[in-house]
Amino acid sequence: MIPRRNSQVQRVIRLALGALQNPSIAALINQSAQAYGLDPALVMAIAQRESGLNPTAVSPRGAQGVMQLMPATARSLGVTNPFDPAQNIDAGARYLAQLIARFNGDITMAVAAYNWGPTSVQTAVNAFGPNWLASAPGETQAYVQAIVGISPQQAATSAAPQQPITIDASTGQVVADNTNVEALQSATPGLSTQTKVAIGAAALLAVTIIGEWL
Repeated sequence: MIPRRNSQVQRVIRLALGALQNPSIAALINQSAQAYGLDPALVMAIAQRESGLNPTAVSPRGAQGVMQLMPATARSLGVTNPFDPAQNIDAGARYLAQLIARFNGDITMAVAAYNWGPTSVQTAVNAFGPNWLASAPGETQAYVQAIVGISPQQAATSAAPQQPITIDASTGQVVADNTNVEALQSATPGLSTQTKVAIGAAALLAVTIIGEWL
């Protein structure tokens, strides 16, 4: 099981770095994640791992755009221009939500399926049970480790983590985390988007750490 503090710190860092790296892409990720009930940090982590937030990225295997959609997957999701960031990110987030639903809310399996394919993951689960991740290619194991912080050993011995949580510093209770990158723009007029996101991320990080100390 991943310590809550480490998970939340990683979440904040991902959002902040993504927003600083490419504010317009970060805003689209936030918008699409919210549309499909996903944590923006999870979608951001996948986008960063897949393309470095590059809307024109093309992999040696032919995956395209920010979310590195394979052409057949993109077509099945209604994408007409995989290099249009809005279409690509929306489709990638929708596909991730579908994978999470397919694997009954298991984020680790869904993330692995985004990289390895859902059929491959299901086949491994059927064949190896809790040890399914150990049977995955090294690339997929590294992918899962980078995005959700789960090793094959952890996947076999602990429940897969759900989407990252936020702790209220005053009560110590889990609260819904609806961090909205776009909202930072109107909440802090006169500052650049990058500065607003960094301020918001720093504030969230401070609240999280304080909550751990109390």
